[in-house]
Amino acid sequence: MISGPADKLEAACERAKAKGAKRALPLPVTGAYHSTLMKSAQAKLDAALQKVTLQAPQIQGSPT
Repeated sequence: MISGPADKLEAACERAKAKGAKRALPLPVTGAYHSTLMKSAQAKLDAALQKVTLQAPQIQGSPT
């Protein structure tokens, strides 16, 4: 699996097919969350998560 900008992925798929790959296609994903393309967002997300306080859920009385 590879990741990158859409135009580069398309070129890579075509090159793989030209080299004999039976199948090469881009996957329909909403973001490249698994790749280094998201590295620039990591610091911002880390900072935002440092401000979040997690607590155990509490269940209040049942609705009437």
